[in-house]
Amino acid sequence: MAVSDITGGLVLGAFLVQTALTSIQTATFVLESKTPPPIEAVGISPGKVLAGRPAWIDWTITKRSDCPGENARVWSGQDGFSLHEPLGVTTLPATGKPEFYSVQTNIPAVAPVGKLWLYIQGFYQCLGAEKVSFSLGPVEMEVIK
Repeated sequence: MAVSDITGGLVLGAFLVQTALTSIQTATFVLESKTPPPIEAVGISPGKVLAGRPAWIDWTITKRSDCPGENARVWSGQDGFSLHEPLGVTTLPATGKPEFYSVQTNIPAVAPVGKLWLYIQGFYQCLGAEKVSFSLGPVEMEVIK
């Protein structure tokens, strides 16, 4: 067997391996981009709210994951205001279809007057799988005196 035959075979082999790897990466990307998120939601603003008082936020939520997870309310507002509430266990059942929830939410007592945004951030983690993070919102409201 000539050296040129061996070299040609190695080049062809490397080409085939590279082509296979590229195909796998493409398939993985397509699957990841076509897989719906574990949870999606749209929150309806209560409009004007008072700091330190409860407000009702209406959510339409599509939850697809039954895996355990945690989430927290994350607030941002005027003048750089930011507050991350502690993580808690996710409790909504997975239905795979949009469901309506009206959730009483306590507006932070330290929220400044002006625009205030609420996000729900968290993750799900199925057994033996990596964490899948999510962020819902923002729901914009206005803190008044």
